[in-house]
Amino acid sequence: MIQHLSVKNYALIKELDLDFQSGFTSITGETGAGKSILLGALGLLLGERADLSAIPNKDEKCIIEGHFTLSGLSLESLFEENNWDFEINTVVRREWLPNGKSRAFVNDSPVPVGELKLLGEQLFEIHSQHSTLQILENIEQVKALDAFAGVLPELKIYQLKFQTVKKLESQFFQKRKQIEQNQKESDFQQFLLEELQNFQPVAGEEIDIEQQIKVLSNAADIASSFAKAAYLLSDSELSVINQLNNIKQEIKHFGSISSELQGFIDRIDSLALETKDLGREFDAQSQKTHTDPEQLAQLEQRYNQLQVLLRKHHVNTGAELIAIQEQLSGTFQQSSDLEAEIAELETEITLIWKEVLDLGSKISEKRKASIPSFIDLIQKDLQGLEIPFATLQINIQPIEPHKFGLDEIQYLFSANKGMPLLSLNKAASGGELSRLNFCIRNIIAEKLSLPTLIYDEADTGVSGEVASKLGKMMKKQGEKQQIIAITHLPQVAASGHQQLFVYKSNVGETTETKVRKLSDTDRVVELATMLSGKNPSEAAIANAKALLQQGSVIS
Repeated sequence: MIQHLSVKNYALIKELDLDFQSGFTSITGETGAGKSILLGALGLLLGERADLSAIPNKDEKCIIEGHFTLSGLSLESLFEENNWDFEINTVVRREWLPNGKSRAFVNDSPVPVGELKLLGEQLFEIHSQHSTLQILENIEQVKALDAFAGVLPELKIYQLKFQTVKKLESQFFQKRKQIEQNQKESDFQQFLLEELQNFQPVAGEEIDIEQQIKVLSNAADIASSFAKAAYLLSDSELSVINQLNNIKQEIKHFGSISSELQGFIDRIDSLALETKDLGREFDAQSQKTHTDPEQLAQLEQRYNQLQVLLRKHHVNTGAELIAIQEQLSGTFQQSSDLEAEIAELETEITLIWKEVLDLGSKISEKRKASIPSFIDLIQKDLQGLEIPFATLQINIQPIEPHKFGLDEIQYLFSANKGMPLLSLNKAASGGELSRLNFCIRNIIAEKLSLPTLIYDEADTGVSGEVASKLGKMMKKQGEKQQIIAITHLPQVAASGHQQLFVYKSNVGETTETKVRKLSDTDRVVELATMLSGKNPSEAAIANAKALLQQGSVIS
């Protein structure tokens, strides 16, 4: 329910702070005083599109803020789905900056206006004789019947199971699709896998083979050059070893003079040893390097096959080919795993569908059993509201399982004697539909936590005793949910737990819309004015007092 509304710089409202209470609040005032401005502000607060021309002072922000208590409305899941911070006492605010930009907030966290509308639909139901009633929507008709039938707990379980089985079916079809795709690709993938398995790639071989080919291709030159190098190091008359020995003979007698000079001799010895060792290795390399045309051909064939595979798979190394081979092997294992998962899903889906259908059948039976008494109560209330020949029929037909069960539910209505039963949007005038909607809401209010219900002159066309009954019904319904009614009927206004008065103030250079809560004395004067006009007579005042007394009694 709404607890507080503040409006700043909107239409004829310069600044307004208004407290609401639970129960039934009637709102009265002269035509044109600005009652519709309040509804416009609420509509903007809950996601309606703004008309910037309605902001009088373009140099100041327009701010509309509402304080709501969410107790009993079960909106935790809605807040969670939209990543809002849930608080029992929630604040919703919209702002329009001087540059025309707008912002929306829920508990001081910014939200898109579209999401704000989702919240607004759960907080308010606003209708008038010319508005589209929610009860015209099939889902609302189902909700109303389910609330009366008392199947909402079962329906919640049904919806969870229905949602679960639909998700499982989605997974099932995705896995089936993956298997079909795998089957389409399996022949080619099998060929690629076998090709790699036959080739048996080795990590790093692309470099190793290339080096071996280069060595075998240059084997004769390598053997000759290394043999000559070994000869020059050790065996020739002018070999490096002989030269080092000559150098040592030249300087060895100076070694005893200082350690520094001895160091040079030691280094020559070291060079001589390294040179002899290098000569032996050069000779060994020359001996082992020989031409092998057959091995060269094999290496070249392996290298060419490797290059073909690298290009085919768009990679550069043998290690990458190994990874692709493992991936292809895993694909066939994955298909095998998918088959097992699909079999498990089929079993689970079958079991849950049985639960869905069993629970849906029980819900359907309860709905059917509740229809006669539901219709009877609605028709009796309508007769009290001067629609004596109202006839309501609720048809249930079995259809494919859906979010709300196994049934297609349709309300058919006739407001007049001898007229055919038609769907609600074709069957009655706006006033008749408003009264039908009110009767339905009144009946289910005991069984369901309903949002605040706002009537914008929905009592047009009603008068006399019917108006008194309507007012008392609104007050009675106000014991179960918050009711706010903008009305021109004194009988309805008198039934409110509180009465707000909307008026225009012409003090200063501008006209402002203001609202004040009426005291009991003020209510008598206002009701008398509604009955007989300005400067009401004593009779009108006495009549107003009588209306207040009658309105205070809930029959």
